Parts: sequence; structure tokens; C-alpha cells
Amino acid sequence: MQSKIKILILIFILFTQVDGMVKINSLNGTVVDKETRQPLIGVNIYLQNKNIGTTTNDKGYYNFENLEAANYTVIFSYVGYTKLTKTDIVIRSGRETELNIFMEAESFELENVVVTGGYYSGLKEKPVSTISYSNEEVRRAPGAGGDIGRILTSLPSIAKTNDQRNSLIVRGGSSLENVSFIDNIEIPNINHFPVQGNSGGAISLIDVDFLSDVTFSAGGFSAIYGDKLSSILELKYREGNYQKFYPQLNLSMKGVGISAEGPIIKDKMSFLFSANRSYLDMLLEASQADGALPRYYDIQGKISWQINENNKLSLINILGDDLTELSYDKSVESGENSYGLTKSVNNTMGINWQNIWEKNGYSNSSISHNFQKYKYDLKKTSDMQPDFYNESIENQFNFRNINYYKMSDDIKIEFGAEAKYVINDFLLKFGESKNENGEVKAAYDINRKLNLFTTSGYFTLNYNLSEKLSLIPGLRFDYYDVNKKSLLSPRLTLSYQLSNISAISISSGIYYQNIPAIILVQNDEYKNLDVPKAYHFIAGYSLMLSEDTKLSFEIYNKEYRKFPMDTSDPEKFLLDKPVADHVSRYDGTLNSDGEAYARGVELTIQKKMAKNIYGLFSLSYSKTKYKDLNGIWRDRIYDNQFMFALEGGYKPGESWDLSLKWLYAGGAPFTPYDEVKSKTERRGVLDLNKYNGERFQDYHSLTIRLDKRFNFTNSNLVVYLDVWNIYNRTNIAGYEWSESRNEKREIKQWSILPVLGIEYEF
Repeated sequence: MQSKIKILILIFILFTQVDGMVKINSLNGTVVDKETRQPLIGVNIYLQNKNIGTTTNDKGYYNFENLEAANYTVIFSYVGYTKLTKTDIVIRSGRETELNIFMEAESFELENVVVTGGYYSGLKEKPVSTISYSNEEVRRAPGAGGDIGRILTSLPSIAKTNDQRNSLIVRGGSSLENVSFIDNIEIPNINHFPVQGNSGGAISLIDVDFLSDVTFSAGGFSAIYGDKLSSILELKYREGNYQKFYPQLNLSMKGVGISAEGPIIKDKMSFLFSANRSYLDMLLEASQADGALPRYYDIQGKISWQINENNKLSLINILGDDLTELSYDKSVESGENSYGLTKSVNNTMGINWQNIWEKNGYSNSSISHNFQKYKYDLKKTSDMQPDFYNESIENQFNFRNINYYKMSDDIKIEFGAEAKYVINDFLLKFGESKNENGEVKAAYDINRKLNLFTTSGYFTLNYNLSEKLSLIPGLRFDYYDVNKKSLLSPRLTLSYQLSNISAISISSGIYYQNIPAIILVQNDEYKNLDVPKAYHFIAGYSLMLSEDTKLSFEIYNKEYRKFPMDTSDPEKFLLDKPVADHVSRYDGTLNSDGEAYARGVELTIQKKMAKNIYGLFSLSYSKTKYKDLNGIWRDRIYDNQFMFALEGGYKPGESWDLSLKWLYAGGAPFTPYDEVKSKTERRGVLDLNKYNGERFQDYHSLTIRLDKRFNFTNSNLVVYLDVWNIYNRTNIAGYEWSESRNEKREIKQWSILPVLGIEYEF
């Protein structure tokens, strides 16, 4: 007890007395043309409220020295280019801060310009359904714990499903409809405890300190992206310091870890490295936990090599290793229907080459390999008989090339190609079971290889028809070897500048995505299924309420066609089955008659931190439905309908940050159990007459976070306390029939959850 009191006293002294110990530091970087990647000479750079300015040299380089450790707003201005303002630039003791900038040439000039803040520059080529976050906005986000998926839950396009998963449900689409890229390299799943054939998981494995920015597109995205129906998440890793070695210690929801950066060859080659491990299993014995204790670790890094002024290579590697084991006794105690082991390994390695052309464009070309290994060995709690066994390996080899060419100030083109070759080796064993209709399904095994090849080509034209009107047509070609399908996906975006502070945009297109391999492998006939597709239509309006505050309003309609349906379960939308930790079994006769739609309106007001207040307000109303094989239109399981979010913060001083996030969502649909039949048969029997006909209670939760930054002589310490669901709301994620207890069991989302985080840079 005395040692704990001493620790609390020490923390109190640090919080109240360290502010004066500050060392002066530097900010530097380069400024280049976004379209040509050429350095810009003589760019004016100003530190807002500090009365300090400088300009770039003949290499586009700038440098500030003797800066106080604090949070800065940096303004970049240059004749003929859009003014750009970067907020939340943290200068840290004993460290250089690097800020590299891409500036956009002005495509038109309007008279009587009033709002020229440049807080939202950088999204001209992505005018609809797109939002970006800086590194600091990601780091300090309340209720996220450094998890990329949870950071996005404040957006109106993201359904609110389950606190214990970070799966992105974007405008009615399931989590298998999303993809992530890091530095032009596709990452099939960026999470610990990934769901096979899916983008969801339990917690992100990405080190947020590596991120320079995050861009999320909820629809209407360019033809350079394909094989996904709902969303694109683009992550950019920064480069390690080219001059000095900097280590760091971390403790957060993700785990305990170390990271480092520094030069390999000064001024030429640098590295980033981090390793993290979960710590709950180190603190608790299995007997002390309510259920299975998760054990996981991740190792990731990036090497950057500046070959010369026009060529740069970057290598990234991201490894995640996950394990849970639930004993029979714990399974009985907690009412689970299965027990055993689940293990997965996920590794992505890729190299990207950026080549800057002579004054008019550049290209990014990458090759990468993704390795996923799954091992599940689960038995039924009711009779200890085999339930599900999975030992599978998936290898995906990717080539991706994107080229950008500026033909004139008004005409730019983007084009490229990609190819994927996937080698799958599946060993699946399903135990005997009964479905919700009472039909007995015999045990059976699948031991099969499935190789897939996909090739694609794409072209996009960005054409300014006038000072106010721009047109972005695009065309994508995809060939799927598994079902011999050649598909064209036309896309079109139209943007019109109504005034110097408002604009409208319209986007429409066709999007295809093949059925996941884990489904195709279960029956040779499934290879003959059509490729599911979606039609996107989005109309948006944006208005600058002030220099740092933007209002966006969008309406959208997404029509799904050619989705697989199971004739033996005609009520279900096959790919909307609740996400589980193991693969669902598909042994019925499937057809391609599935239809669905998602329609809605979304309002977002975002305020960047120009001074000491920042925030985001979002509101949405939507309907997502599908037509079953009986011709009945039913609600999809992600249909929250009404959603509201308020997230923001206040900085009372340079070293303090107080923030909160409040989420509200309408209850999602579910199918109730026929409790009489379930008790009689000692298993869950759904009431198919009420399929998706009832709803959970509404969801709401409040998170409050407090950050404190300490700047020592040659090191920095960030301590934060993030309290999730602070008023301890009981939110229900779902219901499950416990066969061991023979009763319905509530699956609750997280109750009040304090998360302590520590980041020590030295």
C-alpha cells in the first residue's frame, strides 16, 4: 500500500511541477508540388501565434530552430498554390520534428475570397465521402486506444455494432467489403484476432506513432481502387529520422512496447521499428479471468532509402501473432458453446518505389507478400465433441502500379495496373450440427487447395472544364480467373464550386468484389457464382463556416446485386451472418440472386484546432435492406437507422488536453429465439417468422479522456487516462443460446473501462 501511495505522490508532483523544464528544439521538412513532386522554392512558412517565419531553399527545404516544446499551427503559402494550414504539430524536447508538405496548385481564382485558411486542403481529387486525420488527431482520439477502426466510429457512415470488435460497417456493407493500404501496399487485415476472409478484428496492430496521416473514403472512390464494395482506408507511414537515434517506451490498451527510429546511413537511409505485446496475460492467471485471456504481439517497421532526388525506396513489414485458449471449465462457467484454441499469424512485407518524372508527374510501384495462417481447434461444451477445426494458410502476392501525369494546369491523368496471385491451402473440419431450422448437418471435412489470380487496369482523368467546374471520369477493368469473369467498372465524379466557401459534388460508379476464398473453397459449384457488385450514387454539399470549420452534407444510394444466397436458408442474407471468431459453414446450394440496398443522408461538421478547441459533430439517417429468396424485403443486421456522434476537445494549456466522445445509435435488428423449442431441443432455434424483426435497445456511450504532456530536458512523457462508457451503460451486442445452461445468454458490450496510457520518448 505504501509503495502505491508513493507512486501516486510522484505522479501528482510530475503533473503539477514539470511544466517549467523545457528544452528548445527544431521543426524541419520539405515542401513539394503535389502533382509533380518537384521542390517548391521560396514557400512562406509561418508559425501561427509565435510571430516566426521562414522560407524554403532551392531544394524545398525549411528549418526552424530554438523552438519551445509546445503544440503549433503551421501555415504554408505560395503564389499560385492553395494556402495550407497544418494543426497539432507537436514539438518535443530533445527531438527534431519533421513535417513534409504537398501543396496543390490553384486551378481557379475567385474574386473577394474571404475564407482562405487551407485547413481542409488536400482532398480536391476526392470530393465526396472522404475525411483525413493527422497523426496527432489519431493519437489523442478519445475512446480509441490508438485503434484505427475505433477512431472512425464518430463518422456518420460507420454503423455502431460491438465495442469489443473494431469491424468497419460502412453504409450498410459488411466488414468484408473494406480494404486498407499502407504506402501503396495492400494489407488485407490490419487487426489482431482477424476474422478469416474479412477486414475486421479485435484491436488494430498498427503503431499510430508511425502514421503521418489517415484518409478514409466511405464510397464513390476512384477507379484506382477495386475488388471492394464499400470503403478504402489509406494509411501513410512517416519516415524515420535521418540524423539521430530516438527510442520510446509505450503502455496502452494495445499493450506494452518499445519503438525506435534513426539513421542507417545519415541523410540517405532511415528506419522505424516497434514491438508490442499484450500484458493482461502477464498480470493475470487464467483462473483469474472471466474467460479466455488474449495473448498477442506485433512487430513492424519501415526502412526508407532516398536513392537520389528523383527516386525513393521504402520497405515495410507488419507482423501480428494472436492466441486465445478457453478451457472446458471456463466455457461451462461463462455459458459458452465451444472451447479450445484459436491462433492466427498475419504478416505483410512490401517494397514501394517512388519515381519522380521530369517536371510533370511521378509513379508509385509496389510488390508485396501477405501471409495469413489460422489454427482453430474447438469442441462443443455440451458434449465435448468436435465443433470446428481449421488449419489453413493463405499466401497473397501483389503487384501495384499507379502513375500520375500532369498534361496541363487543367488536365491530369492517373493510370496503372495491378495483379494478385493467391495460393490457399485449406483444412477445415466441421462437426455434426443442426441449423436453425432443425435440420441435421453431418460432419464433413475439406482438405483442398484453391489458387486465385486477378489482374486489373485503371485510368482516371481529372479535367477542369472551367474555373468552377471539374470532371473526373474513370474506368477500371478486372479479370477474375476463378470464374473467368472480365468486368468493366465506369466511375464519374462532378464537382462545382458555388462560391469561394461552398461547393457541390456528385459521384456515381460500379464496384465489383469477388466472393471470399474461404467460401469458394467449400464447394466447386461456388466458383460458377457471379461476382457481387454495387452501384454507388452520392451527392454532396460542403460549406466553410469559418477558416477552421467545415460543414458537409451528403445523400447516398448503394444498390447491391448478384450476392450469394443459400436456398436452404432462404430468409438469410448470406454475407451478413454475425461476425464470429471462426468460419461459418457453407454447404448448401448457393445462387447469385441476392439483392440489397443502403440509402441515407449524412451531416458532418468538423472543426480543426485553430486555437484551443476542436471537434466533430455527425448525424445520419439510413435504411439498409435486402430481399430474401421468398421475395420479402428485410432489414439488414447493421441497420442502426439513426446515428449521432459528438467528439471534441479543449486545450486549457500547452501541456493539457481534455476530450470526449459521445455516441448514440438506434438498435440494430436481430432474430429472436423460439424459447420453447430451444429449451425442448437444448439448442438455439430461431423464430424464422420474425427474422430480423426485432431490435436491440438503442446504443449510447460516453468516453472522457485527459492527456498530460511533460517536456523534460532531453525527453518527453505523455500520460493519458481514457475512461470508456463512463456512466456504465449496459449495451447489448447480441444473444446466444447457451447449450450448457439451456438458456438465452446476453452478450454485453464493454461496461465502464478505464484505459491508462504512457508514452516515454528519450
